[in-house]
Amino acid sequence: MKKTAAITLAVIFISFAALEISIRVRERTTPSFAVMPDATYLYYRGRPHSMELNGFSLNSRGFKDKEFMIKKPPGTFRAIAIGDSQTYGAVPYPDTYIALLGNLIHRYIPGFEIYNLGVPSAAPVDYLSILINDGLRLDPDMVLITLFMGDDFNRGDTKRNILSYSAAFSLLRELFCRHFEPRGRIFASGIYHDDAVIRGRDAYIKFLVDTQLDIFHRHNRGFIHAFTSTCAIIKKMQAICDARGIALAVVACPADIQLYPVYRQEAIRRKGTSEEEYDFRTLNRLIEDELSRMGIPFLDLLGFFEEQRCSDGKSFNQTNDPHWNLHGSRTAARFVAPWLTEQIRQLMKGQKP
Repeated sequence: MKKTAAITLAVIFISFAALEISIRVRERTTPSFAVMPDATYLYYRGRPHSMELNGFSLNSRGFKDKEFMIKKPPGTFRAIAIGDSQTYGAVPYPDTYIALLGNLIHRYIPGFEIYNLGVPSAAPVDYLSILINDGLRLDPDMVLITLFMGDDFNRGDTKRNILSYSAAFSLLRELFCRHFEPRGRIFASGIYHDDAVIRGRDAYIKFLVDTQLDIFHRHNRGFIHAFTSTCAIIKKMQAICDARGIALAVVACPADIQLYPVYRQEAIRRKGTSEEEYDFRTLNRLIEDELSRMGIPFLDLLGFFEEQRCSDGKSFNQTNDPHWNLHGSRTAARFVAPWLTEQIRQLMKGQKP
């Protein structure tokens, strides 16, 4: 009996090891083949058909958008937007950055459409999973990644469990998730109020200290690893897109702590450090240099937002919250639209952006 059990376990182990090796070999030799590395985003994705702000219903995949058409109509240039809650949008659906962006570009490119695959709490490793599991089935011509400088570079390769490092386990979990997906979450409902206070000022400053401040510290020991892992994930997404003839573009939206000196100073005092210990611009330059080296079109919104704030003095964020309000969403769409329109026009002419 014991011998039979031992043989059975040995067969299972050998089979699993063979599957692991074969998957890793195929991923290295065939860029068009990819396994979803992490399934966490499925738990943070919206609940399919659940009611959102102002009575909008999420689609059947739990994304904050109208129902996706799998078959692409002739003459359509389809983009998919991948990111976290800034992409998902904390405002009503018609006012989200992605919906506004789609409307603006459609004026100049009638066949343009963009699908919102943003997922709250998603990290770069989830962006890769979203592309593999949800994005590729939509047959996109372009993938637009919106990075949030406040946290995407301090949790690039975040894994929720050690089994995520196994290609074989990841594949088996991916197959399982296709049949038994989590229910998803409900993030917001009711009527949207742009002036609503999301949290108290003290709680907001603590939030900035806990989530955004350390990444800009000059002596952050974990920064290089986090930055490198995030760039590696983007590079893998690029390889997947290149193998399928899909364009890739990246937009970086600024962190609160980069935009608002008053909040920044309060957070630094709360932390018990000094402003000289921080650098709030180098990260943007580093990602721009790295993506330029990779040949990926990149737009940094920090300078645009700073100029806009100097012009009108308005806040881009909801009260005591990192998410864009109506003004923030409109500003982002207004700055991204002409840049992305030019990228698309070059692609449609058969040129590389």
